[in-house]
Amino acid sequence: MSIYNNNKLWESHRVILPEFREKVICKCRDCRYHILIQGKEEVRWGCIERYKELWSRHPERIPVLVLLKLVGEEGLYKILGKGDPAARACGHFMRKLPPKNI
Repeated sequence: MSIYNNNKLWESHRVILPEFREKVICKCRDCRYHILIQGKEEVRWGCIERYKELWSRHPERIPVLVLLKLVGEEGLYKILGKGDPAARACGHFMRKLPPKNI
């Protein structure tokens, strides 16, 4: 019998502290700051965590021209640079908010 059976800190082959467990098991696509950016010809993912104070509740999809006006070209490159939906959640991870039922 393994000493790790029924141990909440043990996750397969590594020890995970409870406050970090959600960040380790979640992906960027589950984060509220991971949004679709609509360009003229394509749609790409981006992480707007750095600019979270610009929105009270950010949309699921945002036009690239709006982002260019708000954060500039350099800010847009930073947002698109962290746009991998399959990446592990970062230290700023927050679960997506449920959609408003109006």
